[in-house]
Amino acid sequence: AGPLPARRGRRILPTIDRYLLRHLLVLTGSIAASLMVVFTLFYAINLIDDLARGERPVSLLFVYLLYVQPQALLNYVAPISLCIGTLVTFALLARTHELVAIRAGGIGLFRVAAPFLLTSTLLALTAFIGHDRLLPVTNQKANEVLDQIRRRSPRSYRQPARRWVFGSQGLLYNFSDFNPRRGELQDLSIFRFRPGTFDIEERLFAEKAIWEQESWSLKEGWVRTFGGTGERYRPFGTHDVSGVDPPGYFVQDWKAPDQMNFSELRRHVRDLERRGYDTRELRVGLHRKIAIPMVCIVMVITGLPFAARVERRGPVFAIALSVLLVFVYYTVLQLFGEMGEIAVLPPVLAAWAPNILFGGAGLYAVAMARW
Repeated sequence: AGPLPARRGRRILPTIDRYLLRHLLVLTGSIAASLMVVFTLFYAINLIDDLARGERPVSLLFVYLLYVQPQALLNYVAPISLCIGTLVTFALLARTHELVAIRAGGIGLFRVAAPFLLTSTLLALTAFIGHDRLLPVTNQKANEVLDQIRRRSPRSYRQPARRWVFGSQGLLYNFSDFNPRRGELQDLSIFRFRPGTFDIEERLFAEKAIWEQESWSLKEGWVRTFGGTGERYRPFGTHDVSGVDPPGYFVQDWKAPDQMNFSELRRHVRDLERRGYDTRELRVGLHRKIAIPMVCIVMVITGLPFAARVERRGPVFAIALSVLLVFVYYTVLQLFGEMGEIAVLPPVLAAWAPNILFGGAGLYAVAMARW
């Protein structure tokens, strides 16, 4: 007798998982590529007028689009594509009656959902690493290029915790945080220079600056003047200063949470809280550093109960339903974020409530779904 045939190595995943994953990854990849084109066109159209008005080279637009790709991919394209891919996969399997065969084999919905949940979990881990390591760098570079396109005054990009901005009146500003809602700057320093030189003529510092009646009211600070007769120092409790740029000048896409990794943002929040500053918005952003990557898992869990209902309606219905689910989720996500920033909800609840609500509702619906 001839030699026995060599036994094939044992596969890591069962056949049904590999089959479902192949369908899911092909669909998700195709949808993601299409959505990236849509997001790229959206960003480009928004900047065409600024590019033409400022007479900037077109190469700046391509550089900006390159740097915003990771943010679009991790924040929007990946979870949306996974949600659409999940529902369309079930719709296509139903059309070929493969779902009937799966049911006939006694395989439950939770077992079928295993490869979809595995994919979303791996994607969520990848998104978290990207948010922590990649996005802070690319977002800083994207904002730098965006300021060049829109002809904004120079400012610092590498250290979001300490921001430097050149004013329209030749002043130089340095501050730790800016709240455009309240028109408030924290740890503000204003440097005045002698005309025609880089010599500092005066420096004002205030722990807090509030925009009141067309001028800045500086709280708990001091003025240091440098002149030919020497240096003069004067502390103050409240000091109104005019000739300084209004709050609208500082609204230049300040997104500190997007430009810091998790540890940097946590240190920044703790430092501001230790000095008694309001950090609600930053704390919402801190908790979102973990909550946002989890959107990939939430999208799959939310879509699974509907996956059992799309088999008679086809892929077009599955796509329309996915778009509706994504729209509702991101609307709720934005709403809860706003509520956290205005102190209606605690920051941790504002960041995690959408995931808890949609994920919990999805799990309950999967448990109650007919299969």
